[in-house]
Amino acid sequence: MIDVSRHFMSVDTIQRQLDAMELTKLNVLHWHLSDGTGFRVESRRFPRLQQVGGHNQYYTQEQVRGIVAYAADRGIRIVPEFDVPGHTLSILQAYPDLAAQPVPTEQEIHPVCSITVDTQKTQTSCNKVYNQNNPALDPTQPQTLRFATALYAEMGRLFPDRYFHSGGDEVAPQQWMNNPAITRYMKVHGYRDAPALQAAFTAQIEQALARQGKIMMGWDEVSEAPIPRDVVVEAWRGSKWIGSATRAGHPVVVSSGYYLDLLNPSATHYQVDPLDPKAVGLSPAEVEKARVKQGPMIDAFALDPNAPALDAAQSRLVLGGEAPLWSEIVSDEMVDARLWPRSAAIAERFWSDASVRDVTDMERRLPVVLHELNMMGLQSENHQNDMIARLAPQNTTPLKVLTSVTSPVRNYAMNRLAAHGGDAMLSAPAAIASPDSFAAMKFNTLAQRYIKGDHARASDLKAMLVTYKANDAAYAQIATTPALQEARGTSQELAEVAQVGLEAIKEEVMAVTGINGSMPFWPGRMRLLQHAPMQWQPIPCPCQHQAC
Repeated sequence: MIDVSRHFMSVDTIQRQLDAMELTKLNVLHWHLSDGTGFRVESRRFPRLQQVGGHNQYYTQEQVRGIVAYAADRGIRIVPEFDVPGHTLSILQAYPDLAAQPVPTEQEIHPVCSITVDTQKTQTSCNKVYNQNNPALDPTQPQTLRFATALYAEMGRLFPDRYFHSGGDEVAPQQWMNNPAITRYMKVHGYRDAPALQAAFTAQIEQALARQGKIMMGWDEVSEAPIPRDVVVEAWRGSKWIGSATRAGHPVVVSSGYYLDLLNPSATHYQVDPLDPKAVGLSPAEVEKARVKQGPMIDAFALDPNAPALDAAQSRLVLGGEAPLWSEIVSDEMVDARLWPRSAAIAERFWSDASVRDVTDMERRLPVVLHELNMMGLQSENHQNDMIARLAPQNTTPLKVLTSVTSPVRNYAMNRLAAHGGDAMLSAPAAIASPDSFAAMKFNTLAQRYIKGDHARASDLKAMLVTYKANDAAYAQIATTPALQEARGTSQELAEVAQVGLEAIKEEVMAVTGINGSMPFWPGRMRLLQHAPMQWQPIPCPCQHQAC
């Protein structure tokens, strides 16, 4: 899945991803085209959607038809997603009469605080960040259903695939419960809570799509109340939803365990079985820690240790899996490196027997796969080199060395860091570093061989460690901008660990068994662990997006 609402992607960029998908046997593109931050397709029926909600960045209908044809020529189907009833700020900015709550102003969405220091006035971003995912449609108004029906009919003609994704996730209950007219409607019609009201609206949307010859898809929240069995449920909040949805007779697409914007390495995704209801979920300790901020909604993300295995009938209902990439912290320039090569590893997971779990062999082949994809037109390496050259034009080597052996912090930590700084994170060193550090993989492999008695590897290990130790002095000379200075601590700690490794080799005692491939660019929170493949794991944000 590619999200183009948060950050718009050019036609050329989408076509490059389709080329890579063909080469790795990924045969469906879930294209996320609307959300709170932007509506990205030209509508002739509702032109304000692109004029106001598209922020001057959208695909014309002709471009959409061209991309659909380009995909079809490569054996790839495109399933579009247009979110309702939540995640609709961009729609409501264009058509505010459909809103459950007053549509926020631009100042409310992007607040600016005025701070006076002596006689000088400075403007800076406020600490409070508006959650653009919250605004929701009012499902009790007849015009809301008419709007969605007409919009889906128009968009459905652009996308010939039978499946049509209508979202349905993360509807904030207060959007409806704080509206007296909606709560009166719920009381009159016997809807006890927001999920019950959403289930009724979901059924209406499913019927509208069915009349148009489409099969509805929705995120797993739509399955929390009775809905038509034909609705395809996308399990994202944890593997237990695979079991509950298939037990209710729903076809399922699995995305839990494969979220690329969590920035986990390929090895993490490769070990997730898409048919295992106990594969992914928060532990009891993680749930209780997150409950302080998230409240009872966190329970939806908890691992169910008693979840029964899927029976044969349930397994047949699992249509497949997907690897979502939400683009809050992904620019057009970054998308190639954020999707690949991890999507290739996930493709192998999807197409392989559950017994195929040799992570070491997969990691050995991963650099070869990425090289082949770049040779065939992917731009991940070229774009990373361009970003390095802009950040450090005087000498690119120190930044290139540092980013080659480090990875960005994981589990939405970058999203939270970027929440107050905006798009500055898109050009930071962490935006260049890849979730899979091939240099760290190589070092760890050599270190393991050394530990097992292959002391001939000492010279190779020493050469790498000498490079990492010496790199810090060179990096200090180029770290003259805030973006580069932010990664200064990471460079220093890499040098310190390299020195420990060199001393260990000198003493012929390998005290450091590996350099962890997840050294985060986070001031004061960098981790270089002594025992690969351990990695720092903060409590994940239990939402699809950074605002939670």
